[in-house]
Amino acid sequence: MFGQERLCEQRALFQESGDTQIVKRFMVETLRFRGVCSALDAATCLRSYDEHEYPAASGWSFTRYYLPYAFETGLRLEQCAHPVWNAFSMAHQHAALAGRVEIPMEYFSRAVEAVLLDGLTRDALGFELTEQRWSEVVRHCGYVASEQAVERNARGLGH
Repeated sequence: MFGQERLCEQRALFQESGDTQIVKRFMVETLRFRGVCSALDAATCLRSYDEHEYPAASGWSFTRYYLPYAFETGLRLEQCAHPVWNAFSMAHQHAALAGRVEIPMEYFSRAVEAVLLDGLTRDALGFELTEQRWSEVVRHCGYVASEQAVERNARGLGH
């Protein structure tokens, strides 16, 4: 089973109450799913948008579908790994967030989705995704607000 940190708490409650049947059946292992922690991680995720075909064997990846002209002239999201990583790192730094940068997939994929949806109106031969555009989508994807909420909750100031 995977999901929110609350599942670990729920698992502990089941164990404390002696209701181990659910734990034994559905919650045997606890594994932490980490987010995007580097430009290399970002490249790996972005490559999936470039290469994964949907429908299968159609020849159409997500990048090609949303940015067909730019894709035709060589645009690949994987090439944007450093600008994406830099945009999230700068947002993290400007918000003075604690700890190292670890981007939850929810916010990473929101940023990519925003860029792909832009393709519906901005796509052209030679179209490029600028660092400025990545910074804009990162600013609006909810990453900073989410991380600030996590920090407040960790300090006991949330809810």
